[in-house]
Amino acid sequence: MEDNSSLYFLHHADHPSLQLVSHELTGPNYNSWHHSMEMALRAKNKLSFVDGSIPKPNPTDLLASVRDHCNSMVHSWLLNAVSKDIADILLYQESAYAVWTDLCDKFHQSNAPRIFQINQQLHALLQGSIDINSYYTRVKVLWDELRHYQPTPTCHCGGIRGWALYQVQEYVLQFPMGLNESFSAVRAQILMLDPLPPIAKVFNLVIQEERQRTIGSIPPNPTESMAFLAATNVVTSSGPKQNRPTCTHCGLQGHTVDKCYKLHGYPPGYKLPTRCPSHASSLQLKSQGGNQRSILIQPKVENTMRTSGTPSTSPSTPLSNSNSTQQSGQMSPIQLNHEQIQQMISYLSLQLPASSTPTSVEN
Repeated sequence: MEDNSSLYFLHHADHPSLQLVSHELTGPNYNSWHHSMEMALRAKNKLSFVDGSIPKPNPTDLLASVRDHCNSMVHSWLLNAVSKDIADILLYQESAYAVWTDLCDKFHQSNAPRIFQINQQLHALLQGSIDINSYYTRVKVLWDELRHYQPTPTCHCGGIRGWALYQVQEYVLQFPMGLNESFSAVRAQILMLDPLPPIAKVFNLVIQEERQRTIGSIPPNPTESMAFLAATNVVTSSGPKQNRPTCTHCGLQGHTVDKCYKLHGYPPGYKLPTRCPSHASSLQLKSQGGNQRSILIQPKVENTMRTSGTPSTSPSTPLSNSNSTQQSGQMSPIQLNHEQIQQMISYLSLQLPASSTPTSVEN
């Protein structure tokens, strides 16, 4: 048949191995499978072959062979839509109508137990760890199935309008009941609306609240965080340094006069800095007679050489009293042991040019 509006029309893509529904019948899912299969057969314009609305023609009728051809095609589609165990039972049925009736007699459930089960699932359904979209989908599936078992009666007088409003109100109240406590604010906002909005509007409000929270919980860019941390460190490091103590004897920072090595002597094993001392140092050398002798070593004063032209050759004698030395502005002698003197001589020898000869210290 070339007329696509005819019940006997078969498209060239129709074949016996075609599977019309995605979920095959296993038994407990008969109600949802029955609804899906009805939609698929109605789309193919072949629902009349399973509901018995097409009578069987006489064998002498010209359409008898065409009807048998379409009946076998629908029969094959039904076998492809059920599990293998169920298909083995239905294989020897005479027509698609017989298969459809046999499935209804075996697996159809009465409405009362299923309605009770759906209502029980609706009251126990909670959002938990799933998102709003998944939670709403589960609730909507149960609502649609319940409406299938409890269809709204048709009325043209307007009296059924109250029942329709009551059903919408039930949906609006059931949906927020299963939300997590974090949505208590938006739930209170919805319940305070008068009149209550439709369920689509309620879903829109809740999904917007979820999206706002998702935007607020996006972690910052790691590159920007590192740049901010580096800038903070630069500001901190470039700030004013902490006040350090200053020695009143040598003028250096980091110690006070009561701990000045240049005033009280260097500890054993102390390594002298690479630069020459900027002030005069006094060494206590032990003579051959066993007496200690103080030698004041003074650096070359360029300002004096520039003014007088000749360096001063007069020896400087250290004062024995440190208090009088500090009052007169002169340096007090530093007491060194023999090991420290040897280290000082080695250090001074390294500072002299290679061509110069070291001068011995006599008594």
